Amino acid sequence: MLFENKILRDNINTFRNLLTESIIDKRIIDAINNYKYLYIYYDGDETITKGYRTIRPYRLGAIKSQKNGGQLALRAWQEKGTSDSFKGLGKQYRPEHEYWDNKPGWRLFLVNNITEVLPIGKRFVDQNGKVDIP
Repeated sequence: MLFENKILRDNINTFRNLLTESIIDKRIIDAINNYKYLYIYYDGDETITKGYRTIRPYRLGAIKSQKNGGQLALRAWQEKGTSDSFKGLGKQYRPEHEYWDNKPGWRLFLVNNITEVLPIGKRFVDQNGKVDIP
């Protein structure tokens, strides 16, 4: 049992080293581990609008889907920035108001579409140091 635990820890450390190969990945991992806000530029794709976003990063992992299977993705709470949450609902449901374009919420970002990662220097914790999850 002890030997199996050592193998598991070694594999986790090896996996972490693979995840931190790029500067963007290192900044994302640091922000997740230390509960830091990030300001990112998301390059989007044919369905997602490009633009800057302020996020609270929570989890990093591989996607299990036919379209994006195996790609590294970031689950984060988006505080501010471009959002397509109401895309296609029509003008009656999406008035031209800043609130609708900056609607906060949980988002999934493909890491290869994040072209800039800028730490803000602010943490999302309460006065007791506990993580502030929306």
